[in-house]
Amino acid sequence: MELTDGNNEAFNKMLGPVINDVFPVNWDKVLSFRFGYERLINKNRAIRLGYLFDENPMKDETLLPVAPGILEHFVTAGYSHKFEQWEFDISTVIGVGSTERVNESDLVGGFFENSKLEVNGFLLYLGAKYHF
Repeated sequence: MELTDGNNEAFNKMLGPVINDVFPVNWDKVLSFRFGYERLINKNRAIRLGYLFDENPMKDETLLPVAPGILEHFVTAGYSHKFEQWEFDISTVIGVGSTERVNESDLVGGFFENSKLEVNGFLLYLGAKYHF
């Protein structure tokens, strides 16, 4: 990773105009699949359901808590309703991850050694469209 053109003068004087850093994440290729279903209830309403699976690409030895890659299973649901020229949508995504443990870290300084990371997520989307 290369960081350039920082706007903090003190930081730039201390570290220089360019900072190079390496994160040895050693991610694996992963299996990923998704499927979804949409049902039109009538010409103005629809429901949607879906499932996503994304295998965790991270190795425990290089796990970073800032990367939410350990979420593996996602369930989605949504509803749309048209009213004259307006269309309103609501949907949700629930993400479930596994518990990952780091015994010995390969990161510089041994960051996150003897740690545990658990991630779950919930997202709610609301939308409104106006059709001209």
